Amino acid sequence: MGNTSSRPYLTQAFERPPERVDEGLGWPLTLVVGLICGAMAVLVFQEGTLLILHMYQGQNPFLVKIFGYTPAPYQLDLDLLGLPHVATESIWGAVMGIPLATYLCRGQRVPMLAAGAAYGFGAVGGLLLVILPTLRGLPIGAGAPREVITVTLLLCAGWGWGTALLLKLVARR
Repeated sequence: MGNTSSRPYLTQAFERPPERVDEGLGWPLTLVVGLICGAMAVLVFQEGTLLILHMYQGQNPFLVKIFGYTPAPYQLDLDLLGLPHVATESIWGAVMGIPLATYLCRGQRVPMLAAGAAYGFGAVGGLLLVILPTLRGLPIGAGAPREVITVTLLLCAGWGWGTALLLKLVARR
């Protein structure tokens, strides 16, 4: 076909651009994306995990032994602020989605799904179960049964994984 060096636009079309570590979404867009992805991850992934546990606990006694009896997802009972329980969880998921988005959308070469699950499992679950109750003089997990701690850690991991997945899908665009 000839020498492609005389036509640089042909070679540039097939070359992959180099990845830069310092590229990101920009902080205003990162805040908005983190809020939306965090709230959506609560509604889809965290509550979806609870739905799966709730649906199959009657069919598999092994799940009941590990996780106990889990409540139904999408609880509409009002909390202390007068909001449905799922709305409060979505608000907190949106707030916690901001630091996850600022970490994952700043161009780091970290596997996003592993980082999201680690963040959800370690940071949120660990903060809720270990640090806050011990600061108030309570035992680890605020004296909750092992099943409640296990379900909470699983739900936090589902939220983190889901938030990272949604952030990855948004960051590709």
